[in-house]
Amino acid sequence: MPEHATLMLVFQRPSARMCQDQPARHRDYRRLPSAPARPIAGGADESGLLATLLARGAGLCADCIEVQTGIPATEVPVMIARLRKTLQVQIARSRCDVCSAIRTIYRAGRGLVEAIIGFLGQHRGKAFCSACIASSLNRAEDIHGAMRRAEGYGISRHHAACAACGKTRLVATLSKSAR
Repeated sequence: MPEHATLMLVFQRPSARMCQDQPARHRDYRRLPSAPARPIAGGADESGLLATLLARGAGLCADCIEVQTGIPATEVPVMIARLRKTLQVQIARSRCDVCSAIRTIYRAGRGLVEAIIGFLGQHRGKAFCSACIASSLNRAEDIHGAMRRAEGYGISRHHAACAACGKTRLVATLSKSAR
């Protein structure tokens, strides 16, 4: 029976109409006839559980994710696609860290701040503008916000010529004491 038809039946019962006629402060909603029991659906899914599992750093295949989380292996690619809207997830054909089978592996990727720090660490002593850092990392998402957050990890920013493009801009360098 469609859900709206079930609701119409509930409100057509005399006890429900009697409850509706009472003033709001005297209504006892516990007396309303309850709908047939059914599983709760439409709430949160297991994407948080999957994100936590991937954050441990291991590269896992869909079968191992199913064993550890209970998420069906056929649903893993769909959930990964949903997760990739907010998290960096690497997908590669490689050896699973758990079962050692060569399959499609899902692994949490480095965050943008960590990638910036790694890039500047490889080019210690050189200064790069945010546009050149973003193009070198192939990561165009919120580079400016990540650069501001990276300042807390030993990156200093000042106006100078960029080592890659040569333009005078706000550039970033990794201080000698940082990582």
